[in-house]
Amino acid sequence: RVDFADVFEKFVQHVFKEVAKESGGRLLANYKFKGYTSRQNAWELNHIEPDAILQKEELLVFIDAKYKSHLYNKYEVSEFLKEEHRHDLHQIMAYTSFSKTKAKIGILCYPSHTVEIKEIKYHNPINQALCNIKILGLPLKKDIINEARRLLIAELSKFEKEYVT
Repeated sequence: RVDFADVFEKFVQHVFKEVAKESGGRLLANYKFKGYTSRQNAWELNHIEPDAILQKEELLVFIDAKYKSHLYNKYEVSEFLKEEHRHDLHQIMAYTSFSKTKAKIGILCYPSHTVEIKEIKYHNPINQALCNIKILGLPLKKDIINEARRLLIAELSKFEKEYVT
């Protein structure tokens, strides 16, 4: 049996590895942020682990692949989809909190019919903090890798111009 969530995660890592190679960055797959405590409860996590981190000079891109049907159901009003997406957002935002730089971005990757990307910016008016999240749709097909690579390199280049000093 094959767990397609694992297949999709490996596919996303492969796409971002190609992006890292071409853009002069490096990809850290399944990097672990360890947790420390004096007494651990049985249900606590020893670490949290984004699927990948793309590092390029001052830019950090936190990547999380989600094998969920969100981009196949864009116009469906569903509390379940909304709550699942909220969980995904909180998770990617937690990963981005591990960077002190302004040049950081979180990318949630979902399967989709076509390669697509959109940006969501969350702003905290209390301290002016900004969290940049991109939603990336990727068909699970080998023949879209070049298209996805080009799109991601263009998006990251645009982001770098805006945030890297």
